[in-house]
Amino acid sequence: MDTWASPYLAAQAAYLRHLGTAPAAESLERDGIYAVRTGIASNTENGVVSAGDAPVGRDLAAEVIAWLGERSVPASWLCAEGESRAETVHVLAALGARPDREGLEMRAALETFAFDRWETPVGIDALAVASERDLDAWLDVAGACGWHENAADRLAWRTLFLDLGLAPSAPIRLYVALRDNRAVGMASAFYAGTLALLTTVAVPVDERRRGIGRALASMRMSEACERGCNTAVLAPTPDGARLYEALGFETHRQPPDRWLYLPTAV
Repeated sequence: MDTWASPYLAAQAAYLRHLGTAPAAESLERDGIYAVRTGIASNTENGVVSAGDAPVGRDLAAEVIAWLGERSVPASWLCAEGESRAETVHVLAALGARPDREGLEMRAALETFAFDRWETPVGIDALAVASERDLDAWLDVAGACGWHENAADRLAWRTLFLDLGLAPSAPIRLYVALRDNRAVGMASAFYAGTLALLTTVAVPVDERRRGIGRALASMRMSEACERGCNTAVLAPTPDGARLYEALGFETHRQPPDRWLYLPTAV
């Protein structure tokens, strides 16, 4: 079992492996590496997880990077802890990968979270996505907030989520906030054992500063507790950092040289 330098990295590695179970995704597994490509234009939905106890050779690394590059989408490589991690990072950097040495991550212990402070605003219905209609509302907000930029990317997201399932027990859960049946907020989370990875949250500009983002965050963390998670983690955007700081999350420097941004091809 891989060892990770932070709970966020552990959750992201589990997320990539779960994405690889979708029929619409493609995966490649050999010699201590697991790669997945979904076709979504995001480096958190395409990538590689590698073990740290054996180095990844140049030929294999080049093959995997080229395989990911065939879809022309961003991708990341996550390196687990082990005596060979630094050697793998050196190989990847020589092939054009960029090690992240400035990344931030946030986390919160769920047992200390004050759920009663963040009630759903008056006039807002927040619910878990359970139908294709709900999913389309979620995608409407995602598009308005820049999470997908064109019809092809929207379709890729839609196909992936339908493949992975919208059941209440599914590891990936989506949430949407409605005002008078109009979608005004969206969020998502991945639940992996004791960890809850908060993957997205977005509110259109004209609905911000009204408590919708806080309500969606609280909803996810409440479900995380129900599922037995004890820690919530995320990689913050500037706007997200302000929201989660207000909720009591702590910011940490991501351990360097564990996350690498891959070139599109070698």
